[in-house]
Amino acid sequence: MHRIEAFCDGNTASELKNWLSKAQIWGNSAAFLHSVAVAVDKDTLLDHLATLRYGLILRRLGFLPSFEPTGSQGPDLLIGPRGDFSNS
Repeated sequence: MHRIEAFCDGNTASELKNWLSKAQIWGNSAAFLHSVAVAVDKDTLLDHLATLRYGLILRRLGFLPSFEPTGSQGPDLLIGPRGDFSNS
């Protein structure tokens, strides 16, 4: 969370923290949250947050997102089959 506060203004940081709290229940979220925590610059942080944003959109559409388990290689986001997840 400190990286978000360091790189973003107050309103943006608050919204991004809200997004991260929603993603904490997704598969392999610890690896993703670690990637956010160690982002070396604003561009890297924004890349991670773009992944998160697409995951939130797809979750709202009924898909089940999860993150790449090691947080280091391959696709950052895995999208599972549709289910009834519209309230998340």
